[in-house]
Amino acid sequence: MIARKLLLFITFATLWSCSNISVREVADRSDDSFSNEAFLRYSETSLENLKSPTNQEIIGCYKKDFENSLKKLKEKFEARKNKPEYWNQIGTCYYLANDLPKAMSFYQQAIDIARTRGIHYPPPFNNLGLIFLKKGSYQKAHFYLKKAIDTAPRYLTPKFNLSGLYIKFGMTNKAQKLLMKIYNNKKHDFEVLALLGTLHIQENKINRALYFFSQIKKLYIKRPHIAVHYALALYLGGEHNRAKELLNYDRGQASDEINKLHDKLLELINSELAKKG
Repeated sequence: MIARKLLLFITFATLWSCSNISVREVADRSDDSFSNEAFLRYSETSLENLKSPTNQEIIGCYKKDFENSLKKLKEKFEARKNKPEYWNQIGTCYYLANDLPKAMSFYQQAIDIARTRGIHYPPPFNNLGLIFLKKGSYQKAHFYLKKAIDTAPRYLTPKFNLSGLYIKFGMTNKAQKLLMKIYNNKKHDFEVLALLGTLHIQENKINRALYFFSQIKKLYIKRPHIAVHYALALYLGGEHNRAKELLNYDRGQASDEINKLHDKLLELINSELAKKG
C-alpha cells in the first residue's frame, strides 16, 4: 500500500526534463541524443556545435550574460529580422532570464515568420510547450509539443519532452512509443534511460525498470533526478541497501519535488532495513 502511494507520488517528480533550462553536462557525445538540435535542452556538446558568428549571443545567454547578449541580438535586427531563428534566440534568452511573457512573445514571432515564409521550424513550438509546462498549463503544453513534432517529425527533443508529460499523467503507452524511438536511435543517453526506467516503475515492471537504469553510466547515476528514481526501483525490487546508497547525493542540486521523494523513500528504506535488524 505504501509503495503504491509512492508510485502515485512519483508523477509529481518526473518532469525534470521538461522544466530544466540549464546546460546538460555530458561527458561523451554518444550520451547525448539531442546534441544537434537547437531546442531549450542544450548540452556542453551542443553548445560547442553552436560556435558560429550567428550563435555567439545565445551562448552568452546560457552563460547568464543576458544584458550584453540581448543588446548584441538587437543590433542584428536589420540583418536577421526575417529569420525565425533570430526571434527564437531572443525568446530563448528571455526564457533563460525567466522573463516568460517576453519569451512567449518572441517565440510567437518566430512561429509567425516561419509560417509566412513557408518554413518548417519546430523549436519555438517546443519552447512554448516548455513554458506552458512550467506554468502548469498541460493542455497547452501538449498542443505545442505535439505541434513541434508534427512540424518536423525527425526531431527528437519534442518527443522526449512530450513523453515526460505523458508519464506525468500515467499515459505510459504513449510515452514509451516516443521514448523508444529515441532509445533505438541512440541507446546511451542517460536521461532517456532514466525516463524509460521511471515509466516502467509506473507500470510496476520493476525488473524492466532496473534494466534501463542499469545501462546508465556511473558518472551520471548520482544526479539527483536519476538517483532518486533508480533508488525507488531498487527499493521496490527489494534491494534496500543499494537504494539507500544511491540517495547519498547533493540535495542542493535537486528540485523540491525530487527532495520530497528522496525523504519519503529514505524513510521507507530505513523502515525495511530496521525490520531486518
